Amino acid sequence: MAPDAAPRDLSAPAALARLGHRATGRPALLRDGPVSRSYRVDLAGAGPAVLRIDRRGPRPGPTLAAALGLDRGAEHRLLAALAPAGLGPAPIAVDPAAGLLLRAWVPGPTWAEGRPPTLAVAGRALARVHRWRAPAGLLPARDWRATLARYAALAGPAAEAAFADAAARLADLPPDPQGQEGVTCHHDPLPQNVARRGGVFLDWEYAALGNPLFDLAVLGLG
Repeated sequence: MAPDAAPRDLSAPAALARLGHRATGRPALLRDGPVSRSYRVDLAGAGPAVLRIDRRGPRPGPTLAAALGLDRGAEHRLLAALAPAGLGPAPIAVDPAAGLLLRAWVPGPTWAEGRPPTLAVAGRALARVHRWRAPAGLLPARDWRATLARYAALAGPAAEAAFADAAARLADLPPDPQGQEGVTCHHDPLPQNVARRGGVFLDWEYAALGNPLFDLAVLGLG
């Protein structure tokens, strides 16, 4: 199927077929978010996996994830580098044009389930992420103004005032002590995105080089 022939809304079985896989049993919806839907699927001959299907906007064109600057192909390559270090799930298949990503299932509960981790446990897990050095060119530097602009463009005129306020606050921040390069940051380490077993981080779609204090702040919000 040609990249521009992707249907507007793929079902989980159709998405798996496009990726060259099929499920045994019924896919289970894990998360239904504004940008994508995630399913647990049991792949024939390969066991459990997570399938993410990106939503498409109201007009023909890229997926909402792509409009927000998320690159599923780059995420797939990043997971391939992270998995051997025990920091992320192994990738299985990807179709960036269709907004599809298939990755290995990480067993066990997340930090959001049961008693929250101690500060020491959370700090050690995040420190492993921040110490990891990505291969050259694999991670971009986070451009927060461009990120804000993408979200504002999707939100439309109603977001103009909020974008202007956020952009002004961003401009008032002191220089980043990490400099222009920064370190590997997950940028979405909410408790539901970290598996208790091994402290494996899930959903690396927002990963980029940045300031590790941002990850600490996001974890605190969770």
